[in-house]
Amino acid sequence: MKKTLGVVALLALSLGLAGCDNYVTPKGALETVAINLSKGDVKEFSKGLVGNAATQYASKAGMVTLKAKLTGMKGLRIEDAALVSVTPVRNNGFQTAVKTYTVNVLGHATGAKDIRVIEAVVTCDIFEMDSAMCPTRNSSGRCTFNEQDQFSECKVADLK
Repeated sequence: MKKTLGVVALLALSLGLAGCDNYVTPKGALETVAINLSKGDVKEFSKGLVGNAATQYASKAGMVTLKAKLTGMKGLRIEDAALVSVTPVRNNGFQTAVKTYTVNVLGHATGAKDIRVIEAVVTCDIFEMDSAMCPTRNSSGRCTFNEQDQFSECKVADLK
């Protein structure tokens, strides 16, 4: 058990992670989940999970299972996120979208090449800033959908 905790703590430390949550980017959401996994805090760990990831891992037993996947791995690192899809959504007057990303955790056994240890699916709810504060509008008077006018909340939806 100590070895498993050490591996998870090494993952968090090797990523240069501080103690604050970051659910703004897909990689940040996965890093936050890794930190909370290393702390063994089920409540905080669970905040970063939705969908299948929450169903499988948002418990003490689930955390033990996830830690077991990392046991024996060295040089753990999180790759940059890759966008898989964008699904536009209209919700209460805000133009929103759900962006889905994959984020890989790589590592290796002693003396071996890097392999993908975990593939995370991260979903980000994208919200447009309040229309009263909207700096640009299209011909129908709605806020335009661009990166500068958005904020996001990302959660880990699956861990394979």
